[in-house]
Amino acid sequence: MMTHDTSQKSDAILFAKRISLFCLPIALILAFPAYVFVTSGEGMSTKSVVAAQMSKDSPILFGAAYGNSTAYYKLRFLYDFKPNVIVLGTSRVLQFRSGFFTPLEAERPATCRGDECLISFTNAGFNAQRELLTGFTADTRFLNAGGSISRIEQFREFLDKIPRRKEPNIIIIGIDQNFFDPSWRGRTPVGIDELTVFDSPANVFLNSWTKIYRDYYRRKFTLADLTDSGKERRAIGLNARRNGNGFRNDGSYRYGYFLDHTDAREDAVSEIHNFDRVKTTDPHLKKAPGTLDEASIKALESFLNVAAERNIHVVGFLPPYPPSVYASLSLGRQDFPYIFALFDRLQPLFAAHGFSLYDFSNSAAFGSSDAEMIDLIHGSEKTYARLFLKIAETDPKLLPYAAISDINKRLKTATSSFAIFPD
Repeated sequence: MMTHDTSQKSDAILFAKRISLFCLPIALILAFPAYVFVTSGEGMSTKSVVAAQMSKDSPILFGAAYGNSTAYYKLRFLYDFKPNVIVLGTSRVLQFRSGFFTPLEAERPATCRGDECLISFTNAGFNAQRELLTGFTADTRFLNAGGSISRIEQFREFLDKIPRRKEPNIIIIGIDQNFFDPSWRGRTPVGIDELTVFDSPANVFLNSWTKIYRDYYRRKFTLADLTDSGKERRAIGLNARRNGNGFRNDGSYRYGYFLDHTDAREDAVSEIHNFDRVKTTDPHLKKAPGTLDEASIKALESFLNVAAERNIHVVGFLPPYPPSVYASLSLGRQDFPYIFALFDRLQPLFAAHGFSLYDFSNSAAFGSSDAEMIDLIHGSEKTYARLFLKIAETDPKLLPYAAISDINKRLKTATSSFAIFPD
């Protein structure tokens, strides 16, 4: 005779079996994308990625194909690494490399204590002291925080999230010209704090498992791509393993597919040489006759004021365009005030705090060329090495951090049109 307890236990077992049968198809459906997600490194947490890249045990390329928490990732990196020099901006600053700067534990002259050599000379006395300053080196902890900014207000937002007394000594900011096109504000509305947006691996998986199936059947990746077989570096994430794209240990970005595929480079050359300022659909290069966006100017001024109050030296620059693109745009200067009237409007804001601002819109002006550009708005590592030299040679507070001699040597011996470092 079945007791009440026995009956209850049988019902529970039956219920569990039915639930298992119900969940089995779901588990089978999710098994493949889960395998892809875990095996490729897509499921690795931001904290773990940062810890691995900070360990410096080996070069690590982090390139996720699903989910995008770049701003959160860079801010987390900054918290843990505590750099004294950072580069901040959109994707247009991602070619600054740690190799541009003096390495950690560099020896300083006995007369240079702490950061005294970085602040003892004013701009007025800079030319007379240039040779002396070049002999000083600083122990640089550099982080490329590029890709964190999508609108001008985020410079201030990013700075506000750096704890007091843990500020970097220097922030180099790339100020995208299109931020001051009034119509750009409508494309990137204010009020979305991307710096605090973080998708957990579980959320990313649940939002992307169908896309994993779709990408696989469209042959955007193969099963062979899931395994990290790289000998030169460890790759985390499907974009890094499949295309060689991703963030390096210093936060800079490797455009692996572009560097490794001749057809991609040929397409870029064609796009640059066939640029038409009238017909272009690139949102960064749209006609915008009229005035500059005053709200963006005020937002930048707010950032500069706070940086000065926190004793951070700011170096700003307007990022480069290919010379042929710049030449085309200059024929219609009245349609692009956010490019051609911007420097004169912003320079006094920087000068008021003793900060530096440079106009590198025309990359030919500092020795670069169309052949060194990645696309219409992105310069290569080689372009940015030339650009960085111009900054470091004229900014007395940045100069002690700069590996000028090594950069010059690499520029002279580089065989690539895009890179000066092995990878």
